Amino acid sequence: MFKAELSDSSILKTSFDAISSIVDEVQIQTDSEGFRLDALDRSHITFVHLELKSSLFDEFICDEPEKINIDTDELMKVLKRSKANDRVLMSLDEGNLILTFVGEATRTFKIRLIDIEYDSPAPPSLDYPTEFEIPFTLLKDSIQDMDIFSDKITLMVDQENFYASAEGEFGDANIEYLHGEKIDTKAKSI
Repeated sequence: MFKAELSDSSILKTSFDAISSIVDEVQIQTDSEGFRLDALDRSHITFVHLELKSSLFDEFICDEPEKINIDTDELMKVLKRSKANDRVLMSLDEGNLILTFVGEATRTFKIRLIDIEYDSPAPPSLDYPTEFEIPFTLLKDSIQDMDIFSDKITLMVDQENFYASAEGEFGDANIEYLHGEKIDTKAKSI
């Protein structure tokens, strides 16, 4: 049995909004510790990893591990229908992911699970010399700003700033965020 309740629908909405722009189908793996997914885009360039711990949820029950194969576009169509103050209830029933939004009204949606052969990709083994933390919305906004001109984005960080830039045929974009204003955590080299 899988059942989860989340008081803030925006957590799922923003997470899967980003994921659905990269991959078409995902396998969400659930167990008593929470749920996670690993996916590669079709060109095998972009690796996506999402992990939501059970402690993030108001209620999380998963008696046995489950694999939820779902079309990300269909999931986003439903998640976009949630309102800011809606509670989200998630469960599984006979080949469906059931999402219920509880707010002004109680609205229930059943999304058919897809039948896919899926081997969860392993995270690439890469050595990154720098580690930094920024708010998700800041990263998302930066990527959307860069997307105006290019599919390629350059991210840079130093002790003072986080930079995002893109160059395209029709224009360029540059963004600079100063640590301490929008970014609370200092960058650190590892």
